[in-house]
Amino acid sequence: MFRFKSVFRLVLAFGLLLSSGALAAPTRAALAATCTWIGTTGNWSDTTKWSCGAVPGSGDAAIINNGGTVTLDMDVTVQSLTLSGLYSTLGGSDAITVTNMMAWSSHTTMAGTGATNIASSATLTVTVGWGNWGNHYPILDTRTLNIMGTAILTSANPADILSRLGLANGATISNNGTLDFQSDTGMAQDNGNAGSVNNSGTFRKSGGTGTSTVGVAFNNTGIVQALIGTLNFNAGFLQNSGVTMLNGGSLASASGPLNFYGGTLQGVGTITGNVANIGGTVSPGNSPGILHIAGNYTQGPTGTLNIELGGVISGTQYDLLDVTGLASLSGTLDVSLINSFTPISGTVFQIVNFSTRSGDFITETGTIIGGGLYLLPYYSSDHLDLIAGTMIADLGLSLTDGSTWAIAGRAITYTIVVTNAGPDPANGALITDTLPETISGVSWTCVATGGVCAAPSGSGNISTTVNLNAGGVVTVTVSGLVAPGANGTLVNTAYVSYLGDPNTDNNHATDSDIVYNRQVYIPLVIKQ
Repeated sequence: MFRFKSVFRLVLAFGLLLSSGALAAPTRAALAATCTWIGTTGNWSDTTKWSCGAVPGSGDAAIINNGGTVTLDMDVTVQSLTLSGLYSTLGGSDAITVTNMMAWSSHTTMAGTGATNIASSATLTVTVGWGNWGNHYPILDTRTLNIMGTAILTSANPADILSRLGLANGATISNNGTLDFQSDTGMAQDNGNAGSVNNSGTFRKSGGTGTSTVGVAFNNTGIVQALIGTLNFNAGFLQNSGVTMLNGGSLASASGPLNFYGGTLQGVGTITGNVANIGGTVSPGNSPGILHIAGNYTQGPTGTLNIELGGVISGTQYDLLDVTGLASLSGTLDVSLINSFTPISGTVFQIVNFSTRSGDFITETGTIIGGGLYLLPYYSSDHLDLIAGTMIADLGLSLTDGSTWAIAGRAITYTIVVTNAGPDPANGALITDTLPETISGVSWTCVATGGVCAAPSGSGNISTTVNLNAGGVVTVTVSGLVAPGANGTLVNTAYVSYLGDPNTDNNHATDSDIVYNRQVYIPLVIKQ
């Protein structure tokens, strides 16, 4: 009887454990299985075609390497995916997401209207070629490859000109992460409608001293880096925003110009082909440097050429755009000084080379340096110079308080007027006025007509700059209090200085007043 009751209690307890799930079997995801495709043709959801006897899940590794064809009939997520072996194919209209690692090699195909997603935590390695010559490369057919993580393209035989990733029937690569050519492999149009690469992440060549050719249309809104060798875009290059930079490598385009509708082209190196700066910014050097264009350079009305000047040595201290063909110019030339450099009058900077030229920049910014210096663009038959020169502006200054006397303990107001008789603007003209020690509580305002005051107001002694166009006028009104114990003569002198002023005789003025005590009779004298 005791044995029966004990056994009954054990059975009852075991049943309760089962019903509670405490002794339930491990789930599929917890197994993290390696599942190899063992069928020929079939759907991903067919459990009989997988070596693990189940559909690979988010914690599993899926391997397709037997030349079979797997059709994605459901959206799936796997930890890793291997697609290798001659003629192995992954297709279908559904999506697969890889969260850790994908290896894609040999003559295999990813096809169908679905998408293959490389998660931000994952790395895709594409190995093209089999180490021997022949048409052995992976193909992306119709499908979209979305890269949020890292994709590495490398080759088993870089010398094989067919070592490439083929895009067929409108296939698209959308890179939001990093796509890195680590050898001289490339991309090519395989057949059907043109494929494309849309880059909003980082697209770079970091390995191989030869050429990596992108043989499909390329659209950039991210970062393109040529770090070594040559990136050759031979099926169209278009940048709407972002940055394309040469930093150890080169760029090329044989089929048409590299088109920059926005963003920046910068760096040191050589571009073989034509460049169309339609609405972007071309900035030679890596602050500074020389950008070579072995071809033609065209700049549109909304394009900009940035030139940095930091010394007198071309390429190492200031920028140069070196064009071997035609330079067709428009848009803006933007010049900036770097490294606290200020040129001296007469210095020549050769900033653009060309064989022939048409057009001119519509706008030039940064060419008026200040302090009387400016940079004059000067074209010769094969280059453009910037010549540092002195701007000529005849400035004059007057100073008055409207009286010949002042009263101790009372307020006093001076009016300083600076004029520019031209012929050039005066940028950075300096107005100074050190007030007599017997005047305290000094404040002042600056108002310009045909110019700009660096500071609209201030207090204490005056030391401020103004930009004054030819014919412009600046009025500085100064107010203060004459000390109660002041006596004698109150003398105040104001100055204006400008490097390009040919006549300094009228650059200063003095106002003198006799100081009277309030108890003393004061004759009324009005200045004429």
